[in-house]
Amino acid sequence: MKLRLTLIVILALALISCQKDEEEVSCPPSGIADGNGGGNGSGGNGGATSSFVYPSTVGSYWVYQWYQVFYNGDEAMRTRTDSIFISGDTLINGHEFFVLEGTWWFAVGGPYQQILRDSSGYFISPDGSTALSYVNFTDTIASGSYTPSYDWYRQMVDDRVMIVPAGPFTRIEARDYFYFESGEPANICGDQEVGLGHFYSSGVGLVQAQVSYASPLMACAFYEEARLIDYYIAP
Repeated sequence: MKLRLTLIVILALALISCQKDEEEVSCPPSGIADGNGGGNGSGGNGGATSSFVYPSTVGSYWVYQWYQVFYNGDEAMRTRTDSIFISGDTLINGHEFFVLEGTWWFAVGGPYQQILRDSSGYFISPDGSTALSYVNFTDTIASGSYTPSYDWYRQMVDDRVMIVPAGPFTRIEARDYFYFESGEPANICGDQEVGLGHFYSSGVGLVQAQVSYASPLMACAFYEEARLIDYYIAP
């Protein structure tokens, strides 16, 4: 456990950095960076959301304020803000994807970039990993392993109302649960798993994201949260 507590592994949500190539894009699913796994879930719908629009028009942008959130409920505003915008679209293996770029605190390996398309209710990356789904609120939609750190799996949470600085939004949540396959607690508080969520609102996009390095998560210390403070959806 001491080795694990000193390990610095980024838990990123859905939103991570990847490198684009004309023929192939390799991009791990949101969660811990550089992990393996992902892919569409299977099974029933489970949720009430029948449609979801992720804005993809060029010129759309989102601005986020970062907060440090402590496990005792306290929080502190960070001085950092980040912004993401739609830069265009790209055709990969015969499928059209929209491209998000910008700055993101927990981006890995360079500038932030995410490439997505809606595939029958699952928003997927070119490598097939699933960022979120608006049709499957029952099954695991993605999973992976980050040896020697956490294993993880992703499930969706259906519509709820949340308030961020940009306003109140009805959202769905892609929540990543982190655990140890050995069965030992995921943190020093004794929890068997810990969860971090990415929250999306139809017609708006990402409104809030929870991320963390491994060490403070395991120590029950704090995590980081990006909250939407401004946005523009281009026509």
